[in-house]
Order: sequence, then C-alpha cells, then structure tokens
Amino acid sequence: MRRTLDDWYRHPHPGTPRTLRDYAKRLLSVFDHPASGAIAPAEAKTLLPESLTPRELDFLRLLVAGYSDRQIAEKLILAKGTVKFYVHGILGKLDVHSRTQAIAKARDLNVM
Repeated sequence: MRRTLDDWYRHPHPGTPRTLRDYAKRLLSVFDHPASGAIAPAEAKTLLPESLTPRELDFLRLLVAGYSDRQIAEKLILAKGTVKFYVHGILGKLDVHSRTQAIAKARDLNVM
C-alpha cells in the first residue's frame, strides 16, 4: 500500500488537486510511525477530520447542535433512512457507538 501511494505521490497527474496531494502526504506520514501503531493525540487531530467527508461534517455539526434524525432530514431535505446511513458512517469513522460519544469525540478532536 505504501509503495503504491508513494509512487502516485511522486508522479502526480497535472490535474490532481492540491488537497488530494496533501492528504496522500499525511497518509504516507502514518507509515513512518513505529510499529506500535500508536499515533500521538496531536497527530490524530489532524488525521481524523480528513477521513470525514464535507457532507459527513455537515451531519456531524447538526448532531453536535442537538438535531434529531427527523430534524436533520427536514433541514437537509433527505429521507430519514439517508440520515441514518450518514450517522452510522460517522459513528464508524469516529470509532464510537452512540451519538453522544460521537459528539464528545468531535469536541475532543476539535473537529467542531
């Protein structure tokens, strides 16, 4: 994985967005950590928000604001099932099991 990403990073396509190259550089830096797999809290703060899409961050902001699934669906003009899909994805990416834990983790990591 590292080799493939490194090759892509070293030979970018001229139309590659700068943000994508920055993200690839961050991913490559993770490979340079010791085998323990531990990432310092300050580094986790910079890595986690990148894994959430802009749309997921929109949903997370509404969760932090205390909106219910129904309220989010109304606000974003979506089906309630779509909201549940996004919330489930956010919980997975934050590695938590509840909305309350997601809100706390987002605040701890200064995502919001």
